[in-house]
Amino acid sequence: MRVRMPARARNVVTAAALTAVAAAAASVPGTPWHHVPLLVFGVLAALQAIIVVTADLPLLSESQSASASVAILLTAVILLPPGAAVAVGAVGALFLVFRRVPTARLVFVIACSVIAPAAGSAVYQALHGSRTLVTMDFPRALPPIGAATLALAAVPALMTAALSVAGGVVGWKSALCDLLRGSFPRNLAYGFVGLLSAVLWDNRYPVMSALVLIGPLRTTHWAVAQYIGQRAAHDATIRALVQAVEIKDLYTRGHSERVAKVSELIARRLALSEDRIAILCYAAILHDVGKLGVPTRLLRKTGPLDAEEAAAIRLHPVRGVDAVRDIAFLNEAYAAILHHHERMDGLGYPSGLAGERIPKFARIIAVADAFDSMTSTRSYRAARPVEEALDELRLCAGTQFDPTIVNALEVAMREAVARGEPWTGDGTMPGSGSGSVLGTVLVPVPEAGEYARDGYGCDNYSCDGYGRDGYGRDDDGRDSYGRDDYDHDDPAFTVPSRAVVSLPADRQTPG
Repeated sequence: MRVRMPARARNVVTAAALTAVAAAAASVPGTPWHHVPLLVFGVLAALQAIIVVTADLPLLSESQSASASVAILLTAVILLPPGAAVAVGAVGALFLVFRRVPTARLVFVIACSVIAPAAGSAVYQALHGSRTLVTMDFPRALPPIGAATLALAAVPALMTAALSVAGGVVGWKSALCDLLRGSFPRNLAYGFVGLLSAVLWDNRYPVMSALVLIGPLRTTHWAVAQYIGQRAAHDATIRALVQAVEIKDLYTRGHSERVAKVSELIARRLALSEDRIAILCYAAILHDVGKLGVPTRLLRKTGPLDAEEAAAIRLHPVRGVDAVRDIAFLNEAYAAILHHHERMDGLGYPSGLAGERIPKFARIIAVADAFDSMTSTRSYRAARPVEEALDELRLCAGTQFDPTIVNALEVAMREAVARGEPWTGDGTMPGSGSGSVLGTVLVPVPEAGEYARDGYGCDNYSCDGYGRDGYGRDDDGRDSYGRDDYDHDDPAFTVPSRAVVSLPADRQTPG
């Protein structure tokens, strides 16, 4: 099934296409083609074509392997007139039509391949770069070359960041952090390769120049292929563990993936880096893996849990860390798996951590876990509307949940509605009336405290349920499940007696 680009992202593509047309119209017609060295033009266009045809092209995010085109385009900017440099990018990018790429993505790549060399050439010519290179006054050549490199590195990075933000992949803060720490430095590095290639070609070493360009291309593609293969192996490992948990605890089927998705939405609102978001998603998917060490009869039990049974279920965070201890790539995920049932007031488990001592990943997963539990159907009650779930999270913010993270989730849900992608939980959440502030999938908001007073709030997540009566009734508000800690996925149950548990020194990471 072909994925459709969101409307705001398509607007960015349209703006990029119009800008590219204007840039081409301003530079290409006046090009003195009879003075353009055709061998240089042909080699650079061919290398640009190889890059775009073989690069990975995510719909709404950066292609790391496509960054190598900065080297090609800088070489073109230095050695060719502005119109010819723009043509190198455009002609090479047009070969993308031979791949099955969404039209919007294809247009965006071509636009980047036109705008970047146009900007680089404009800067280079404005600083009289062509004259200084011809006279081989190399010290004077460096400022215009450096400025052109900055332009070539910044333009595609900024354009891709704008596309990712418009597509809802990241927020502006996160996009700028990733740009400054990832795409921009990487593009600059390729720029230096382009400079070396231009110098070699200008000094009558065309074969050596081509080899200089081809080497990084091969290295980049090898590195990206290795990364993709490693990521696939990681995903397969995670998938196998999650499937084992879902087979054992049937009602959580799909729960881990939804918790990971909600955690990702929160993380992007908090402007976490892409690397940390990836680890957070692994932690969220694996947060209940410790249930593999819990007797199946307890996970599937439909009646009350006695104290010994509840204590056995509360061990699942510790067992979860034991299960994944030897998976090295999880990094911060270990602490999140261990502490995702801690509470801000220190009454959670297994270690009784409080406030900022709880790792940030664990605080995020705690909110995501509660939210998905409330908006999904279980055997003993129907899914709740998003607004009810958010209302309960607000009531428990500061005691059970981190208020900053609850607020980030609320903003993320509103943004999802604005994009036309409202959260539907496990797909069984009831429709809504017009009284909700969040959109068409929600019902009118209950009055504050309506669920908190009797403790039935959010599947035993209610702060009042634990603060007053210590057990938290279920959806019907009566004692049908009574003092039973019935909700197995509750991050606090009652206040348990607990032994302090901590990670080994080599697994401890800052929140």
